[in-house]
Amino acid sequence: MRPSFSPRALTCIAVALGLALRLWHYLQNHTIWYDEAVLIANVMGKDWGRLLGPLHNAVAAPPIYLWLLKSIHLAFGDEPYVWRALPFLCSCATLLATVPLARLALSPGLVPVAVALVALSDNHIWLGCTVKPYTGDALLTTLLLIAYLRTKDWNPVRRLLALAAIIPPVLCFSYPMAFIFGGLLLAQVPAAWRARPAGVAAWALGFAVSVGTFAMLYFGPIKQQRVTGLVLEWDRDFPNWSRPVTVPGWAAEHTATVFQYAFLPGGLALVALAPWGFANLVRSNRRGLAVVLAVPFVLALMAAAVKSYPYGFNRLMHFIAPCVLLIGCYGLEVYLLRFPRWARAATVALLISVAVPPAIHLFKPWPKPDAQSVKKYVNEHRQPGERVFSDEDNYLYFFFGELSKLDRAVEVPPGGRAWAVMDFYKPEERRAYVDAKMRAAGLELIHEQHFKLASAFLYERKGP
Repeated sequence: MRPSFSPRALTCIAVALGLALRLWHYLQNHTIWYDEAVLIANVMGKDWGRLLGPLHNAVAAPPIYLWLLKSIHLAFGDEPYVWRALPFLCSCATLLATVPLARLALSPGLVPVAVALVALSDNHIWLGCTVKPYTGDALLTTLLLIAYLRTKDWNPVRRLLALAAIIPPVLCFSYPMAFIFGGLLLAQVPAAWRARPAGVAAWALGFAVSVGTFAMLYFGPIKQQRVTGLVLEWDRDFPNWSRPVTVPGWAAEHTATVFQYAFLPGGLALVALAPWGFANLVRSNRRGLAVVLAVPFVLALMAAAVKSYPYGFNRLMHFIAPCVLLIGCYGLEVYLLRFPRWARAATVALLISVAVPPAIHLFKPWPKPDAQSVKKYVNEHRQPGERVFSDEDNYLYFFFGELSKLDRAVEVPPGGRAWAVMDFYKPEERRAYVDAKMRAAGLELIHEQHFKLASAFLYERKGP
């Protein structure tokens, strides 16, 4: 007789496996990579007030998240484990919060499927080992969806007043929650209208607080952090309005990649299930939830249309993963009812496809330059007075307060030595780039040491 497991037991197994995967990667203490390093350098180099202004090196993050990182750094020091503690805890909390969300929103048999998708999602896992706010975004979306479902029987006025109270701190912790609040507010228009005039007044208050808080952020930190380099990085996730005929196809394609990114690569299967998912929600008289889940996609598309927010296969869309999850699972519910023979096998295949990337990364970590080893090697071998140069801005963190641009190598005195460090590309390409700069400054290469996707070079200026 084959052993059978209850949905509750399968859910517990999925949670345990997901937490184990997250902890394993967190404990590997992977080298801090570029996006993390430039964010950390800003947190270390700026005081509390200046973190509200422009950040160096085309990086952006909401104020409360930056302040939490700075507080953790001041309390516990400068270690990768310390910097990654907040996103790691948010990733674990998202997985744990998915359990009550799935139980509130889905039939019992689909709860372990939903939890397993989050538990095994490669991007949910690796973003928990990255000093960026994306796991916090997904956590807040999950919590807001739980709150929406648990308060469905509340008086509309009370519900809207509670929503208005949490909008300012949540938006200050996560910019994309503006899209989620848009869905929550729109979904409660009918209930507010039925409870007029108090309901309409409460809804208007929630709308005003939402718009006011976002405006404060938009004309403050968001505008300060929105630099040309950052927008250029997002360009592929904006529609091409010079060819309007391509925009509908772009929207469909990029919506598919949003699903794919959420649960790579199995998220593409959830795209096919999405229409059934929405139809299932409408038929089951959950139109309000359908609005809550759909409106963030519409608002994000509108933001991309005016080149304000990237829409597609992008980490900034991680906030919408819980919406993708519920939409896909509602569609899967229909699929299981209509096609019972093949549906179970397809569901297993979906979970296996999602599990493949994190399984691979147990043995082959994500490819990032080993800048930590470069730092260790240089600090072990450089003599007093020897400076470090690089055009790679991530080394501003690894050599905090000491790094200079390669163009300033002309300042090395006769008989002096200097180090140059470089990431990415092939070793010979790294050498060619650095050597051209250092030779132009009159220095000669005397030693080089290569690491994973990174190199350290020692130069010397000959005496007169």
